[in-house]
Amino acid sequence: MPSTRRRPNPETKKKDVVWFALNEDRPLFAFAGIWTTFNGDRGTKSKPIPGPHQVYGFLTTSPNEIVAPIHPKAMPVILTTDEERDVWMRAPWMRPSRCSGRCLTM
Repeated sequence: MPSTRRRPNPETKKKDVVWFALNEDRPLFAFAGIWTTFNGDRGTKSKPIPGPHQVYGFLTTSPNEIVAPIHPKAMPVILTTDEERDVWMRAPWMRPSRCSGRCLTM
């Protein structure tokens, strides 16, 4: 998913809202994620919505030193270059799966 900045926890009630960007120019980056078709029910038990549903999830990793003080459990895997995005989208799985430790410049 492309972005230029992110807010780690939009549900926070804190007065100080923290946003992360790669730098002051806010260049484009992407969150590494996966999507698939889910063929079960979604929604509540009383109002289930039958599938198929397109579902998406972000991949996360341990937070770096910038993110850890705000979100100590995890941070999204960030793809910062055209090459990283291309590898993520087109390469056989074993190559992009090794990217998660290297693509974290946020």
